[in-house]
Amino acid sequence: MNFLDRLPVTPRYALRNLARNRRRTLLSAGGLALGCSVALVAIGWNRGKNEMLINALAEGGAGHLTVAPQGWLESRGARLRLNQGSRVLAMLRADPAVRVATPENRVQALLAMGTRMVGVEIQGVDPATEPGADRLVRKAALGRYLVPSDRQGLVLGRTLADRLGVGPGDSLVVTVTDSTGSMKNAMFQVLGVVDLKSKLDAAICQANLKDVEALSGLPGEEKITVLLKDPSRLGPFLAGLRPRLPRGDRAWPWQEVSPDIANGVRLDTVFVWLIDFILVVIALLGVASAQLTAVLERRREFAVLSALGMRGGSMLKLLLGEALALGTLSLLVTLAISCPALLYLSRVGIDLGSGMDVAGVALVDSVMRADFGPWIIWESVLLSYAATLAASLYPAWFATRLDPAEALRVAQ
Repeated sequence: MNFLDRLPVTPRYALRNLARNRRRTLLSAGGLALGCSVALVAIGWNRGKNEMLINALAEGGAGHLTVAPQGWLESRGARLRLNQGSRVLAMLRADPAVRVATPENRVQALLAMGTRMVGVEIQGVDPATEPGADRLVRKAALGRYLVPSDRQGLVLGRTLADRLGVGPGDSLVVTVTDSTGSMKNAMFQVLGVVDLKSKLDAAICQANLKDVEALSGLPGEEKITVLLKDPSRLGPFLAGLRPRLPRGDRAWPWQEVSPDIANGVRLDTVFVWLIDFILVVIALLGVASAQLTAVLERRREFAVLSALGMRGGSMLKLLLGEALALGTLSLLVTLAISCPALLYLSRVGIDLGSGMDVAGVALVDSVMRADFGPWIIWESVLLSYAATLAASLYPAWFATRLDPAEALRVAQ
């Protein structure tokens, strides 16, 4: 007794019907598998691209999440401070899921060199951890970056340095209005210059966290930027972190901190899904046409089955069983095509040369890779079976509506 003989009558009959016209079966399964494979590769590529852009945003100083005082997200006020910033920072750095946790505070200042003056926002940072969270300052074009022992030292962007006509070793007069409303002056030395080949570096003006505390008269941290080892675990991490924060402090994911970027990612994802939907529908129509043709060719067969007492429900099960078998074949071919393609794109990727430039600055890695993971199996199952069943619904309904006498007369 072979495998088919052990199956119930309906699935055994369905499989034998598919085997009777192997060319049509293979063409239908192959056409659907090709459409689903292209859709899967597009999804994997888009997921990889979005992951790369999110990592670029996170490593550009925004982080995967931000811990700040209540109300910071709405006002972005530089005078806000965390209630127990040092304790929260130590807790985050001790968490094994955290890659980098770095504090920051800010103060509005006026930099002056002789008769040249520029208004800036000085970022107070931890020199030991800031380069791990902000790729833009990891390497100074001139001089060096800050070290924890530095006092009253500045790292400037090239645009600011050129406006002031300064370089490493030069001193600047820094004027601020402190927390009491009083004017305060201090001398700072330029330690390094960061060159991003763009006016974007006009926003780079960093000093030691303690120096900015002394200038502003406000001790403590305004916010803590956090990068995770596994960004896909952001949701569970936030859910576990929020109850542990002191009263009055909150944690926001990058989607809320940078809503414009989040909306762009969502829009891009919707566009890719729309293209995938069109591809699958085109393949679906081809399968539906082949299935309807098969039903028309088998009108005599369906008429005989109906005359022998097979009801519409049983006939519908028969044709949907054929669709499931066709979907399984399509699934196997889809996995055989899409898995090697996505595996290659995830490991080798496509070299973009100098990277993706945004306003002249390479903000992302030079190699773009697709995403490869268990999601491919679930997406393949969903696409293959959903498309096959959808393509078979009308032919199956048509078969159940056949009049046996009319079908036999036409067949003769």
